[in-house]
Amino acid sequence: MHAATPTYSSFDNNQDRTITGQILGAEDKMPLPGVTIIVKGTTTGTVSDFDGNYTISIPENATLVYSYLGYVTKEVIVGNSNSINVSLIYDSTTLDEIVIVGFGTQKKATLTGSVAQVKGDEVIKGKGTSSAVLALQGEVPGLVVTRSSTRPGVEGTSISIRGDISVNSISPLILLDGVEISQGDLSAINANDIETYSILKDASAAIFGTKAAGGVILVTTKKGKQGKMRITYKGETQLNLPKEFPVANMTEFADAWLSAATNDAIDFVDGDGNSQTAATSFRFFTEEQFQMMSNGTLPTAPDSFYVFGNDHYFSDTSQFDAVYGTTITERHDLSLSGGNENATYRTSFGYANERSPIAFVYDGQKRYNFRTNVGYKVNDFIKTDFNISYNSSTIDTPTQGIGFGIQDMNIFPLYNPDGQFYDNFGGNNPLAYLKEGGRVINRTNVFRLGGKISVNLDKYVEGLAFSYFGNIAMTQSRKNKTWKPRNNVRLGRKRN
Repeated sequence: MHAATPTYSSFDNNQDRTITGQILGAEDKMPLPGVTIIVKGTTTGTVSDFDGNYTISIPENATLVYSYLGYVTKEVIVGNSNSINVSLIYDSTTLDEIVIVGFGTQKKATLTGSVAQVKGDEVIKGKGTSSAVLALQGEVPGLVVTRSSTRPGVEGTSISIRGDISVNSISPLILLDGVEISQGDLSAINANDIETYSILKDASAAIFGTKAAGGVILVTTKKGKQGKMRITYKGETQLNLPKEFPVANMTEFADAWLSAATNDAIDFVDGDGNSQTAATSFRFFTEEQFQMMSNGTLPTAPDSFYVFGNDHYFSDTSQFDAVYGTTITERHDLSLSGGNENATYRTSFGYANERSPIAFVYDGQKRYNFRTNVGYKVNDFIKTDFNISYNSSTIDTPTQGIGFGIQDMNIFPLYNPDGQFYDNFGGNNPLAYLKEGGRVINRTNVFRLGGKISVNLDKYVEGLAFSYFGNIAMTQSRKNKTWKPRNNVRLGRKRN
C-alpha cells in the first residue's frame, strides 16, 4: 500500500501534461521518500511517496527541480518525456564535514545527539569585539551569552546552554584543544586564533561526566597547513559613538520652570470669604532670574548672583557631552603559518585597545596575545602537537564617576574662571569624579604550555588509537588602586 502523495500548485490552465517517476539514492539505489519536486519558476510541486514515486502536472517546456535534505539538488528539463526517474547523490560538502564530538570526531552524516558547530572566523566577523565569549552571542541556538555592561574588560559575561537548566545555574564545561579552561580564560584568548566552536548539549555531553551537566563547549585553535609560509594580517578600527538622549538646555529649563510655577498658582476663597491667589513658587531662583536664564542675559560674574551661601557661575553646559564622546578602538592580528608533510606551524600575534564611549578619561582594556601551534609527525603511528600561548590583559578604569553624565540641570559650568573643577550643590561634577577620584588597574597575564601525543594503531587493530594530553598554566594577577580626594572642586570663588 502506498501512502497518499501530497501536492500543491498554483492555478494554471496550461498544466495539461502529467509526469510520473521514481526517485532513488544514487549510492544505494534505495527509494527516497519525501523528496520535493517543484516546477522551476512556479509554486507547482509535489512530494515523493514512501517508495519514492511521484506524479506531477506540468506546462510545456518545464524544468523540474528535485531537492532533498543531505542530497545535491538536481534540475531536469522535461522535454517530451512523460516518465522521469531520478537518482540523487549525497551532498559531500555537508555530510562529510567533520564535527568534533566528545573525545574524537564524527561525520555529520552519522551524527546523533544535539551538537552544533560554528567556524571561528564566521563568529568573529563584524562583531566589533576581540572577546571569544562575546563573539558567540547570538550565534548558536540554545547557547545564551549575557552581559551586565558594555564597557571593555568588565562586561560581566555569563554563558549557559539551553538557559538556566538547574537551580544551581550550572555553567558549561569549556575545553580548549582538549584542556579544561575557565570562562575567563576563553575571554582572554585571541578570538582570531579559534578554528571552531562545538556546542554539545544534553546526552551528547554525557561522555564528560558530571562536569558536563551544563553542557560542553569544545574550542579548537587554528593549526598550520602544508605549503609555503603564509602571512596574514587583519586590522580593525572602530568608532564608539555615544547615543545622546534629549536633555533640556538652559533656555528650555528656564522656560519649563516659568511655565510650571505660573500654572501652580490657583485662585481660592479663604475662611473669611475673601478671594485669594496662591503664591507662585520658583524655589531655587526668582522669576526674574529664570527670565534672565531664558533670554540669555543672566550675569555670570560671581559677585552679581549670590545663593545658598556661595557665589554662583552660570553657563549653558552639557554634562553628557563633557563626559562622553567618540572614542577609537583598534585591533591588530598577524599570523604566520606553513609546513611540510612532517611538520606544520602557526604563530600569531594580537593587540587590541578597546575603549568605552567615555572620552574625558581613559576607560578600557588593552590586550596582547601570542600563540604558537606546532605539529610534528614522528612516524606513521605517532604524531605530536605542541602549543605555547601568552595572554596579557590590562583593564584601566576610573574608580568613581562611571555612569555619571547628567547630575544637574545644564545651567552650571564644569570649571570656574580659575580652571578648577566647579561644583554648585556639592558632589555633582562628573569630571571631578572621573579625573580626581582615582583609578583601578587590573593586570592579568596567563602563560600556557601544552602538548599532545597521538598514537594510531588502526593499521594493526581497527579503531585502536589513543592520545595523551599535558598542559601547564601559570596565571599572574595584579590590582593597583589609587585614590585622590577631590580637593580642588570649588564652590563659587577660588579659595585662598
